[in-house]
Order: sequence, then C-alpha cells, then structure tokens
Amino acid sequence: MKREYYTASIADFLSDDPEYVLGQLLINDEFETTDLQKNAWRREIEILQGQLYDFPDGEIAFEYTIPRIGHRIDVVCIC
Repeated sequence: MKREYYTASIADFLSDDPEYVLGQLLINDEFETTDLQKNAWRREIEILQGQLYDFPDGEIAFEYTIPRIGHRIDVVCIC
C-alpha cells in the first residue's frame, strides 16, 4: 500500500510539470476530489517549486499517510 499520492526527489519535483504532479495526486486520490482540493494542490505545487531550489538533494511526498494514526500530512520534505 502506498503511503503517499506523489513522491520524488526534490530535483525531479522541480523539473516535473506542475500538471503532471497534479495528475499523480488525482490518480492516487481514493476519494472524490473537489475543485477546492485541486486548486489547493495547484497552489502548493506552485509555491513549493518556487521555494525548494536551495534543497535539490532532498525528497518530497504529497499526501503522506502517517502509519497507525491514519491521518495524512499535506506535504513532507526531507532535506
């Protein structure tokens, strides 16, 4: 079972097209995705791609499920 909807190195995330990242989030979302959620993801992707250039060696995961708790974190960056 995947714990995240999208994961990549930060370097790959920075070079990925924002619509590709959004597409991965939508494909892996097991719930009905609202327009509000899609717009929030678009904005998060835009902000993070603009801010993470100083940390290309890290990893990023969107919608990461915390084991045993069952709640999801919007974004996790490991730098």
